[in-house]
Amino acid sequence: MKLITSLQMRECDRRTIAGEGLDGPIPGRVLMERAGWGITAALRQHFGDLGQRPILIFCGRGNNGGDGLVVARHLLAAGLAPHVFLLAGRDRLSPDAAEQEAAYRARGGLIEEVSGEEQLGLRVTQALRAAGRFPPLLVDALLGTGARGAPRGVIGGCVRLIEGLRTEWDAEVLAVDLPTGVDADTGAVTGEAVVADLTVTMARLKVGFLFYPARSHLGRVRVVDIGIPPLVESDVGLPLHLMTREDAFLLLPQRPPDTHKSRVGRILIVGGSPGLTGAPAMAGRAAVRAGAGLVTIALPRSLDLSLEAQLTEVMTAPCPETAAGGLAEEAESAILARRETTDVWALGPGLGRDEESLHLVRRLVARFPGPVVVDADGLSAFAGEPCLRPAGAPPPVLTPHPGEMARLAAGDAAALAGPPYEIAQRHAQAQECVLVLKGAPTVIAGPDGEVWINPTGNPGLATGGSGDVLTGIIAALLGQGLEPVDAARLGVFLHGAAADHLLPEKGAAGLAPPDLIEALPSAFAAIGDPTRRATSDHWVSAGAFAIP
Repeated sequence: MKLITSLQMRECDRRTIAGEGLDGPIPGRVLMERAGWGITAALRQHFGDLGQRPILIFCGRGNNGGDGLVVARHLLAAGLAPHVFLLAGRDRLSPDAAEQEAAYRARGGLIEEVSGEEQLGLRVTQALRAAGRFPPLLVDALLGTGARGAPRGVIGGCVRLIEGLRTEWDAEVLAVDLPTGVDADTGAVTGEAVVADLTVTMARLKVGFLFYPARSHLGRVRVVDIGIPPLVESDVGLPLHLMTREDAFLLLPQRPPDTHKSRVGRILIVGGSPGLTGAPAMAGRAAVRAGAGLVTIALPRSLDLSLEAQLTEVMTAPCPETAAGGLAEEAESAILARRETTDVWALGPGLGRDEESLHLVRRLVARFPGPVVVDADGLSAFAGEPCLRPAGAPPPVLTPHPGEMARLAAGDAAALAGPPYEIAQRHAQAQECVLVLKGAPTVIAGPDGEVWINPTGNPGLATGGSGDVLTGIIAALLGQGLEPVDAARLGVFLHGAAADHLLPEKGAAGLAPPDLIEALPSAFAAIGDPTRRATSDHWVSAGAFAIP
């Protein structure tokens, strides 16, 4: 499912209206009519008792307000009596919105023009008192995706009014395209913002919808197909995607009936240091639960007995260690000797930041020709350094959280500018890697510039060790034949799905990494159940509307 930025949406609109590369132009008023029809259909399907409750439509001066006026006209034609409040003078309307305003008035619709917060509050109170105590339905058609910053003036006053009506009158809210006050690209809310029960957005999900705090303002989301031609979208280029259950289902590794353990992934985990033996242990257990055939942990020699006491299903490979107890450079030959008997290497869990251990990681990544995952302290080995790989080797998978991403950028402020998906995209392309930028949500970027944003997971993942579990999952999926970017995006989806499976029982505060590991089989089973595939429903409640 493709996501879109506000700039890309404006460019798609512009090209469609101009007819660039098409058989002919599609006028803006036609796109607006389609948007209004879809919004009205969503309103009628989602909200009940429309004949009894007052419907208040708040319109700004731009095309978002024009969409609201189309909705008002359709409701009027259906025998309803919407109250339309225009928060701008008629002479300030955009051309398409002005056309819709005239069409609504021509059909007998009444519009109240308001210029101040006090006047708006008085008119709204009068309308509600006249309608009785039925909970009102409010339509937020104030500002579109191009708006930035906190709403000001009468628009800001209207946002406050809407929130007051939610509390005092049990009002429900439909947001046109996005709730006013929410940034469509970043998900930021810099001041007051509308909290919607239903957001009806045009053409594509806006990328900011996936990020907090915007995600808490949307309610349910429905997408209206306004007829942007596929050729236009292709020409504009939409490299951002929502990772869905349908995507995850298609990526699940399939095991032939005659397989054996050496065919489904021989994983080597390199890590461990004093006080941090739990990290490689959790990565190892997660790899087993995610389907790896054989898992071995290469660790400092003095930690071997303690790790063997923790693990039964994972093998160990004791290696030379530094005076501080971390992996020494002398471990290189012993680990490289396993190149022929292992398929995937995961480097970093519990490694520590001993410079000798970091140097070892750099050399191992540069000499192992198979897939690699680098996580945790292993990422410090590439702080400001390229992640060199042998010729022909697949791109490495790097899995930083924001703090580790800052270390990878080594103080380059430009590399950390912008929303997370831009940061991940830039680094993945510059370093020719797959970057998993962990967060809420986690972003996966490939070296070709394609980006996936993951919707699964919850605050229960905000605990030490959950990243080690993710490393083990991704390593196991690489071992089962997935390409690096596919292993990363499926691994992230499964990791979050396991946490979501546990949330009702454990709660966010009580969820621990070992629980995640035990829940992985349930997460695999749920994704593989064909009756449960269509749960992008969480975001699109009935797919995009087909426009007649």
